[in-house]
Amino acid sequence: MTYILVEQVPPAQVYCDIRVKVGLTPRSLASAEKGLGNSIYGVSIVDTTDQSIVGMGRIIGDEGCFLTLVDVAVLPLHQKKGLSHLIMKALVTFVDTKGSKDADVILIAVGEASVIYEKYGFYSTVVDGSFSMRYNRKFKSPFVKQQKNKAYFKRYQVKYRRRREGKTDYYARKRLVVQAKNKYNSPKYRLVVRFTNKDVICQIIYAKLQGDFVLSAAYAHELPRYGVKGGLTNWASAYATGLLLSRRTLAKLGLADKYEGFAEPDGTVQLIEAAEDAPRPFKAFLDVGLARTSTGARVFGAMKGASDGGIFVPHNGNRFPGFDLETKTNDDELLRNYIYGVHVAEYMEYLEEEDEERYKKQFATFIKNGITSDKVEDMYTEAHEAIRADPSAKLAEKKGKPAKPYRRLIALNKKQRLAKINDAKAIFEASRA
Repeated sequence: MTYILVEQVPPAQVYCDIRVKVGLTPRSLASAEKGLGNSIYGVSIVDTTDQSIVGMGRIIGDEGCFLTLVDVAVLPLHQKKGLSHLIMKALVTFVDTKGSKDADVILIAVGEASVIYEKYGFYSTVVDGSFSMRYNRKFKSPFVKQQKNKAYFKRYQVKYRRRREGKTDYYARKRLVVQAKNKYNSPKYRLVVRFTNKDVICQIIYAKLQGDFVLSAAYAHELPRYGVKGGLTNWASAYATGLLLSRRTLAKLGLADKYEGFAEPDGTVQLIEAAEDAPRPFKAFLDVGLARTSTGARVFGAMKGASDGGIFVPHNGNRFPGFDLETKTNDDELLRNYIYGVHVAEYMEYLEEEDEERYKKQFATFIKNGITSDKVEDMYTEAHEAIRADPSAKLAEKKGKPAKPYRRLIALNKKQRLAKINDAKAIFEASRA
Protein backbone atom coordinates (compact mmCIF):
# COMPACT_ATOMS: atom_id res chain seq x y z
CA MET A 1 0.00 0.00 0.00
CA THR A 2 1.17 3.51 -0.81
CA TYR A 3 -0.03 6.70 0.85
CA ILE A 4 0.15 10.39 0.04
CA LEU A 5 -0.43 13.43 2.28
CA VAL A 6 -2.85 16.05 1.03
CA GLU A 7 -2.98 19.51 2.64
CA GLN A 8 -6.71 19.77 3.12
CA VAL A 9 -9.28 18.73 5.70
CA PRO A 10 -11.37 15.65 4.89
CA PRO A 11 -15.05 15.94 3.87
CA ALA A 12 -17.49 16.21 6.77
CA GLN A 13 -18.93 12.71 6.38
CA VAL A 14 -15.46 11.10 6.19
CA TYR A 15 -14.37 13.15 9.20
CA CYS A 16 -17.35 11.86 11.24
CA ASP A 17 -16.72 8.25 10.15
CA ILE A 18 -13.00 8.33 11.10
CA ARG A 19 -13.79 9.77 14.57
CA VAL A 20 -16.24 6.96 15.26
CA LYS A 21 -13.89 4.22 14.01
CA VAL A 22 -10.90 5.34 16.09
CA GLY A 23 -13.03 5.78 19.25
CA LEU A 24 -13.24 9.57 19.46
CA THR A 25 -16.39 11.41 20.52
CA PRO A 26 -18.98 11.29 17.69
CA ARG A 27 -19.91 14.59 16.02
CA SER A 28 -23.04 15.47 14.05
CA LEU A 29 -22.72 16.19 10.33
CA ALA A 30 -23.89 19.79 10.79
CA SER A 31 -21.29 20.42 13.53
CA ALA A 32 -18.54 18.83 11.41
CA GLU A 33 -19.34 20.98 8.36
CA LYS A 34 -19.26 24.15 10.43
CA GLY A 35 -16.11 23.20 12.38
CA LEU A 36 -14.04 21.99 9.42
CA GLY A 37 -14.76 25.21 7.57
CA ASN A 38 -13.19 27.23 10.40
CA SER A 39 -9.93 25.21 10.48
CA ILE A 40 -6.65 27.12 10.08
CA TYR A 41 -4.81 24.19 8.50
CA GLY A 42 -5.53 20.55 7.86
CA VAL A 43 -4.04 17.43 6.27
CA SER A 44 -5.46 14.12 5.05
CA ILE A 45 -3.72 10.78 4.38
CA VAL A 46 -4.99 9.18 1.15
CA ASP A 47 -4.63 5.46 0.28
CA THR A 48 -3.65 5.45 -3.40
CA THR A 49 -5.07 2.00 -4.03
CA ASP A 50 -8.69 3.11 -3.65
CA GLN A 51 -8.24 6.89 -3.12
CA SER A 52 -9.85 6.66 0.35
CA ILE A 53 -8.89 8.90 3.25
CA VAL A 54 -7.45 6.86 6.11
CA GLY A 55 -5.97 9.53 8.37
CA MET A 56 -6.33 13.21 9.24
CA GLY A 57 -5.19 16.07 11.47
CA ARG A 58 -5.88 19.79 11.69
CA ILE A 59 -5.07 23.01 13.50
CA ILE A 60 -7.65 25.37 14.98
CA GLY A 61 -7.30 28.69 16.80
CA ASP A 62 -7.12 32.43 16.21
CA GLU A 63 -3.86 32.31 14.15
CA GLY A 64 -2.19 34.68 16.60
CA CYS A 65 -2.26 33.87 20.31
CA PHE A 66 -3.48 30.28 20.35
CA LEU A 67 -3.02 27.29 18.04
CA THR A 68 -4.47 23.89 18.91
CA LEU A 69 -3.67 20.59 17.20
CA VAL A 70 -6.74 18.37 17.10
CA ASP A 71 -8.27 15.36 15.34
CA VAL A 72 -4.95 13.54 14.76
CA ALA A 73 -6.28 10.09 13.87
CA VAL A 74 -5.49 7.08 11.63
CA LEU A 75 -7.87 4.20 10.89
CA PRO A 76 -7.03 1.01 12.84
CA LEU A 77 -6.20 -1.01 9.64
CA HIS A 78 -3.56 1.56 8.63
CA GLN A 79 -1.93 2.21 11.98
CA LYS A 80 1.76 1.42 12.82
CA LYS A 81 2.85 2.41 9.31
CA GLY A 82 4.26 5.82 10.15
CA LEU A 83 1.17 7.74 9.05
CA SER A 84 0.81 9.52 12.39
CA HIS A 85 4.41 10.72 11.96
CA LEU A 86 3.54 12.22 8.55
CA ILE A 87 0.53 14.05 9.97
CA MET A 88 2.39 15.42 13.01
CA LYS A 89 5.39 16.47 10.94
CA ALA A 90 3.14 18.45 8.57
CA LEU A 91 1.26 20.12 11.44
CA VAL A 92 4.42 20.99 13.40
CA THR A 93 6.07 22.38 10.25
CA PHE A 94 3.06 24.68 9.70
CA VAL A 95 3.27 25.87 13.31
CA ASP A 96 7.03 26.58 13.05
CA THR A 97 6.89 28.34 9.70
CA LYS A 98 3.56 30.16 9.66
CA GLY A 99 2.49 30.40 13.30
CA SER A 100 3.25 33.36 15.56
CA LYS A 101 6.51 33.05 17.52
CA ASP A 102 4.78 33.80 20.85
CA ALA A 103 1.64 31.76 20.24
CA ASP A 104 0.62 29.11 22.77
CA VAL A 105 0.56 25.78 20.93
CA ILE A 106 -1.65 23.14 22.47
CA LEU A 107 -2.32 19.55 21.51
CA ILE A 108 -5.40 17.60 22.56
CA ALA A 109 -4.51 13.95 23.05
CA VAL A 110 -6.56 10.98 24.23
CA GLY A 111 -5.27 8.18 26.50
CA GLU A 112 -1.79 6.70 25.86
CA ALA A 113 -1.31 8.82 22.72
CA SER A 114 0.01 11.61 24.94
CA VAL A 115 3.30 9.65 25.33
CA ILE A 116 3.74 9.43 21.54
CA TYR A 117 3.51 13.20 21.06
CA GLU A 118 6.34 13.92 23.48
CA LYS A 119 8.94 13.23 20.73
CA TYR A 120 7.46 16.10 18.72
CA GLY A 121 8.10 18.60 21.49
CA PHE A 122 4.80 18.36 23.39
CA TYR A 123 4.73 17.67 27.09
CA SER A 124 2.08 17.48 29.82
CA THR A 125 2.50 20.33 32.27
CA VAL A 126 0.82 23.14 34.14
CA VAL A 127 2.01 26.54 32.93
CA ASP A 128 1.74 29.46 35.34
CA GLY A 129 -0.94 27.63 37.33
CA SER A 130 -3.18 27.13 34.25
CA PHE A 131 -4.32 23.77 32.94
CA SER A 132 -6.82 22.45 30.42
CA MET A 133 -10.37 21.69 31.56
CA ARG A 134 -13.28 20.24 29.61
CA TYR A 135 -16.78 21.77 29.88
CA ASN A 136 -19.58 19.36 30.78
CA ARG A 137 -22.82 20.57 29.17
CA LYS A 138 -24.92 18.24 31.33
CA PHE A 139 -23.49 19.71 34.52
CA LYS A 140 -26.00 21.43 36.86
CA SER A 141 -24.82 23.96 39.41
CA PRO A 142 -24.83 22.60 42.98
CA PHE A 143 -26.05 26.00 44.19
CA VAL A 144 -29.37 25.82 42.33
CA LYS A 145 -31.64 23.38 44.13
CA GLN A 146 -34.17 21.59 41.98
CA GLN A 147 -37.40 22.19 43.86
CA LYS A 148 -40.15 20.47 41.93
CA ASN A 149 -38.74 17.15 40.79
CA LYS A 150 -40.53 13.84 40.37
CA ALA A 151 -40.32 13.04 44.07
CA TYR A 152 -41.92 16.41 44.86
CA PHE A 153 -44.94 15.76 42.70
CA LYS A 154 -45.33 12.20 44.01
CA ARG A 155 -45.63 13.58 47.54
CA TYR A 156 -47.54 16.75 46.67
CA GLN A 157 -50.64 17.33 48.78
CA VAL A 158 -53.40 19.64 47.63
CA LYS A 159 -54.22 22.31 50.22
CA TYR A 160 -57.66 22.54 51.76
CA ARG A 161 -60.32 24.00 49.48
CA ARG A 162 -60.95 27.09 51.60
CA ARG A 163 -57.19 27.72 51.75
CA ARG A 164 -57.01 27.55 47.96
CA GLU A 165 -59.90 29.99 47.77
CA GLY A 166 -58.18 32.32 50.26
CA LYS A 167 -61.11 32.22 52.69
CA THR A 168 -59.74 30.50 55.81
CA ASP A 169 -56.57 31.01 57.81
CA TYR A 170 -56.09 27.44 59.05
CA TYR A 171 -53.14 28.43 61.24
CA ALA A 172 -55.46 30.65 63.28
CA ARG A 173 -58.47 28.33 62.98
CA LYS A 174 -56.60 25.40 64.53
CA ARG A 175 -55.82 27.45 67.62
CA LEU A 176 -59.38 28.77 67.87
CA VAL A 177 -61.05 25.38 67.44
CA VAL A 178 -58.87 22.82 69.24
CA GLN A 179 -60.23 22.16 72.71
CA ALA A 180 -58.22 20.92 75.69
CA LYS A 181 -58.47 17.12 76.08
CA ASN A 182 -59.48 17.34 79.72
CA LYS A 183 -62.59 19.30 78.71
CA TYR A 184 -63.84 16.34 76.67
CA ASN A 185 -66.71 17.33 74.35
CA SER A 186 -67.24 20.83 75.74
CA PRO A 187 -67.67 23.25 72.83
CA LYS A 188 -65.15 26.04 72.36
CA TYR A 189 -67.12 29.12 71.36
CA ARG A 190 -65.87 31.78 68.93
CA LEU A 191 -67.09 35.32 68.47
CA VAL A 192 -66.97 35.52 64.70
CA VAL A 193 -67.03 39.03 63.22
CA ARG A 194 -67.23 39.64 59.48
CA PHE A 195 -67.82 42.79 57.43
CA THR A 196 -69.43 43.23 54.03
CA ASN A 197 -69.91 46.48 52.11
CA LYS A 198 -73.31 47.08 53.68
CA ASP A 199 -73.50 44.85 56.73
CA VAL A 200 -71.80 43.64 59.90
CA ILE A 201 -72.17 39.96 60.78
CA CYS A 202 -71.59 38.77 64.36
CA GLN A 203 -72.03 35.12 65.30
CA ILE A 204 -71.31 32.77 68.18
CA ILE A 205 -70.00 29.58 66.58
CA TYR A 206 -68.60 26.30 67.86
CA ALA A 207 -66.97 23.48 65.92
CA LYS A 208 -67.74 19.77 65.76
CA LEU A 209 -66.37 16.99 63.61
CA GLN A 210 -69.34 17.50 61.28
CA GLY A 211 -68.52 21.21 60.86
CA ASP A 212 -69.29 24.57 62.42
CA PHE A 213 -72.57 25.18 64.23
CA VAL A 214 -74.04 28.64 64.89
CA LEU A 215 -75.42 29.20 68.38
CA SER A 216 -76.69 32.73 67.71
CA ALA A 217 -76.23 35.57 65.27
CA ALA A 218 -76.82 39.31 64.96
CA TYR A 219 -76.61 41.58 61.95
CA ALA A 220 -76.21 45.30 61.42
CA HIS A 221 -79.25 45.35 59.12
CA GLU A 222 -81.31 44.69 62.28
CA LEU A 223 -80.20 47.99 63.84
CA PRO A 224 -82.83 50.20 62.09
CA ARG A 225 -85.39 48.35 64.25
CA TYR A 226 -83.59 49.82 67.27
CA GLY A 227 -83.39 53.36 65.91
CA VAL A 228 -80.05 53.42 64.02
CA LYS A 229 -81.10 55.11 60.78
CA GLY A 230 -77.84 54.94 58.84
CA GLY A 231 -74.13 54.20 58.89
CA LEU A 232 -74.64 50.51 59.52
CA THR A 233 -70.98 49.58 58.98
CA ASN A 234 -69.14 52.20 61.05
CA TRP A 235 -67.38 51.60 64.39
CA ALA A 236 -70.40 52.57 66.51
CA SER A 237 -72.70 50.26 64.54
CA ALA A 238 -70.19 47.41 64.89
CA TYR A 239 -70.31 48.00 68.67
CA ALA A 240 -74.12 47.97 68.63
CA THR A 241 -74.16 44.73 66.60
CA GLY A 242 -71.79 43.08 69.08
CA LEU A 243 -73.98 44.29 71.95
CA LEU A 244 -77.08 42.87 70.24
CA LEU A 245 -75.38 39.49 69.77
CA SER A 246 -74.26 39.43 73.37
CA ARG A 247 -77.69 40.15 74.85
CA ARG A 248 -79.40 37.75 72.43
CA THR A 249 -76.99 34.91 73.26
CA LEU A 250 -77.26 35.37 77.03
CA ALA A 251 -81.07 35.52 76.81
CA LYS A 252 -81.03 32.23 74.91
CA LEU A 253 -78.81 30.63 77.57
CA GLY A 254 -80.76 32.07 80.51
CA LEU A 255 -77.88 34.24 81.70
CA ALA A 256 -79.21 37.67 80.69
CA ASP A 257 -80.31 38.59 84.22
CA LYS A 258 -77.16 37.26 85.87
CA TYR A 259 -74.70 39.03 83.54
CA GLU A 260 -75.97 42.41 82.37
CA GLY A 261 -72.53 43.71 81.39
CA PHE A 262 -71.89 47.44 81.43
CA ALA A 263 -75.07 49.37 80.67
CA GLU A 264 -73.33 52.76 80.46
CA PRO A 265 -69.92 52.22 78.81
CA ASP A 266 -67.43 54.99 79.57
CA GLY A 267 -64.57 53.78 77.35
CA THR A 268 -62.61 51.92 80.01
CA VAL A 269 -61.30 48.43 79.24
CA GLN A 270 -63.31 46.08 81.46
CA LEU A 271 -63.80 42.31 81.42
CA ILE A 272 -66.78 40.38 82.72
CA GLU A 273 -66.08 38.75 86.09
CA ALA A 274 -67.80 35.69 87.51
CA ALA A 275 -70.76 36.36 89.79
CA GLU A 276 -70.85 34.72 93.22
CA ASP A 277 -74.21 32.92 93.07
CA ALA A 278 -74.33 32.21 89.34
CA PRO A 279 -72.66 30.07 86.70
CA ARG A 280 -69.43 31.33 85.25
CA PRO A 281 -69.84 33.93 82.45
CA PHE A 282 -70.27 32.74 78.90
CA LYS A 283 -66.82 32.72 77.28
CA ALA A 284 -66.01 33.23 73.59
CA PHE A 285 -62.78 33.96 71.71
CA LEU A 286 -62.61 36.63 69.01
CA ASP A 287 -62.33 35.26 65.47
CA VAL A 288 -61.41 38.02 63.00
CA GLY A 289 -60.88 35.75 59.98
CA LEU A 290 -58.64 37.39 57.38
CA ALA A 291 -59.31 40.97 58.54
CA ARG A 292 -56.39 43.24 59.40
CA THR A 293 -56.07 43.64 63.16
CA SER A 294 -54.75 47.20 63.06
CA THR A 295 -55.28 49.61 65.93
CA GLY A 296 -58.82 51.01 65.84
CA ALA A 297 -60.19 48.34 63.47
CA ARG A 298 -63.96 47.84 63.49
CA VAL A 299 -63.68 44.17 64.49
CA PHE A 300 -62.60 45.37 67.91
CA GLY A 301 -65.70 47.57 68.05
CA ALA A 302 -67.87 44.46 67.72
CA MET A 303 -65.73 42.72 70.33
CA LYS A 304 -66.11 45.65 72.73
CA GLY A 305 -69.88 45.59 72.25
CA ALA A 306 -70.04 41.86 72.98
CA SER A 307 -67.83 42.28 76.04
CA ASP A 308 -69.86 45.20 77.41
CA GLY A 309 -73.02 43.16 76.74
CA GLY A 310 -72.04 40.44 79.22
CA ILE A 311 -69.94 37.90 77.28
CA PHE A 312 -66.45 37.18 78.60
CA VAL A 313 -64.14 37.85 75.63
CA PRO A 314 -60.48 37.69 76.73
CA HIS A 315 -58.74 40.84 75.43
CA ASN A 316 -56.74 43.91 76.36
CA GLY A 317 -56.97 47.45 75.09
CA ASN A 318 -53.89 47.73 72.89
CA ARG A 319 -55.97 47.65 69.67
CA PHE A 320 -58.71 50.06 70.66
CA PRO A 321 -58.77 53.58 69.18
CA GLY A 322 -56.54 55.97 71.10
CA PHE A 323 -54.06 53.41 72.44
CA ASP A 324 -50.65 55.07 73.07
CA LEU A 325 -47.67 52.86 72.22
CA GLU A 326 -45.23 54.85 74.32
CA THR A 327 -47.19 55.04 77.57
CA LYS A 328 -49.11 51.78 76.98
CA THR A 329 -52.36 53.43 78.02
CA ASN A 330 -55.81 53.88 76.49
CA ASP A 331 -57.63 57.13 75.83
CA ASP A 332 -60.95 56.32 77.53
CA GLU A 333 -62.63 59.50 76.32
CA LEU A 334 -61.76 58.79 72.68
CA LEU A 335 -62.97 55.19 72.95
CA ARG A 336 -66.26 56.39 74.46
CA ASN A 337 -66.70 58.81 71.53
CA TYR A 338 -66.27 55.90 69.10
CA ILE A 339 -68.86 53.83 70.97
CA TYR A 340 -71.50 56.57 70.73
CA GLY A 341 -70.55 57.76 67.22
CA VAL A 342 -69.22 61.15 68.33
CA HIS A 343 -66.37 60.84 65.80
CA VAL A 344 -69.04 60.44 63.06
CA ALA A 345 -70.84 63.56 64.30
CA GLU A 346 -67.60 65.56 64.27
CA TYR A 347 -66.87 64.47 60.72
CA MET A 348 -70.41 65.41 59.69
CA GLU A 349 -69.87 68.94 61.07
CA TYR A 350 -66.50 69.19 59.32
CA LEU A 351 -67.88 68.13 55.93
CA GLU A 352 -70.93 70.33 56.26
CA GLU A 353 -68.68 73.36 56.68
CA GLU A 354 -65.90 72.44 54.22
CA ASP A 355 -67.63 70.52 51.41
CA GLU A 356 -71.41 70.63 51.48
CA GLU A 357 -71.82 68.65 48.24
CA ARG A 358 -69.78 65.75 49.58
CA TYR A 359 -71.62 65.99 52.90
CA LYS A 360 -75.00 65.58 51.16
CA LYS A 361 -73.69 62.61 49.21
CA GLN A 362 -71.90 60.79 52.02
CA PHE A 363 -74.58 61.30 54.69
CA ALA A 364 -77.62 61.14 52.43
CA THR A 365 -79.27 58.45 54.60
CA PHE A 366 -78.83 60.47 57.77
CA ILE A 367 -80.19 63.62 56.09
CA LYS A 368 -83.16 61.70 54.68
CA ASN A 369 -84.08 60.41 58.16
CA GLY A 370 -83.54 63.79 59.83
CA ILE A 371 -80.38 62.79 61.71
CA THR A 372 -78.06 65.77 62.15
CA SER A 373 -74.64 65.82 63.81
CA ASP A 374 -76.08 66.79 67.21
CA LYS A 375 -78.48 63.80 67.19
CA VAL A 376 -75.99 61.03 66.43
CA GLU A 377 -74.91 60.40 70.03
CA ASP A 378 -78.50 60.27 71.25
CA MET A 379 -79.40 57.89 68.42
CA TYR A 380 -76.80 55.32 69.51
CA THR A 381 -77.58 55.80 73.22
CA GLU A 382 -81.26 55.04 72.59
CA ALA A 383 -80.29 52.10 70.37
CA HIS A 384 -78.25 50.55 73.20
CA GLU A 385 -81.20 50.87 75.57
CA ALA A 386 -83.61 49.37 73.02
CA ILE A 387 -81.26 46.43 72.39
CA ARG A 388 -81.07 45.65 76.10
CA ALA A 389 -84.87 45.91 76.39
CA ASP A 390 -85.62 43.43 73.61
CA PRO A 391 -82.69 41.64 71.91
CA SER A 392 -84.84 38.89 70.39
CA ALA A 393 -84.72 38.32 66.65
CA LYS A 394 -87.76 38.92 64.46
CA LEU A 395 -88.18 36.86 61.35
CA ALA A 396 -88.69 38.86 58.21
CA GLU A 397 -91.87 38.28 56.25
CA LYS A 398 -91.34 36.22 53.14
CA LYS A 399 -91.96 38.13 49.94
CA GLY A 400 -93.34 36.77 46.69
CA LYS A 401 -95.78 33.98 45.89
CA PRO A 402 -96.32 31.26 48.48
CA ALA A 403 -94.73 27.94 47.68
CA LYS A 404 -96.91 25.30 46.10
CA PRO A 405 -97.94 22.52 48.49
CA TYR A 406 -95.92 19.39 47.90
CA ARG A 407 -97.99 16.25 47.50
CA ARG A 408 -96.05 13.42 49.04
CA LEU A 409 -96.60 10.07 47.32
CA ILE A 410 -97.68 7.30 49.66
CA ALA A 411 -96.01 3.92 49.15
CA LEU A 412 -98.48 1.11 48.28
CA ASN A 413 -98.22 -2.41 49.56
CA LYS A 414 -98.40 -5.45 47.25
CA LYS A 415 -102.14 -5.96 47.61
CA GLN A 416 -102.83 -2.33 46.73
CA ARG A 417 -100.50 -2.47 43.70
CA LEU A 418 -102.26 -5.58 42.34
CA ALA A 419 -105.66 -3.96 42.84
CA LYS A 420 -104.46 -0.89 40.95
CA ILE A 421 -103.27 -3.06 38.05
CA ASN A 422 -106.58 -4.99 37.92
CA ASP A 423 -108.55 -1.73 37.86
CA ALA A 424 -106.46 -0.48 34.96
CA LYS A 425 -107.02 -3.76 33.06
CA ALA A 426 -110.75 -3.57 33.66
CA ILE A 427 -110.91 -0.03 32.32
CA PHE A 428 -108.88 -1.01 29.25
CA GLU A 429 -111.08 -4.06 28.47
CA ALA A 430 -114.26 -1.99 28.93
CA SER A 431 -112.96 0.55 26.42
CA ARG A 432 -112.43 -2.21 23.81
CA ALA A 433 -115.86 -3.77 24.25
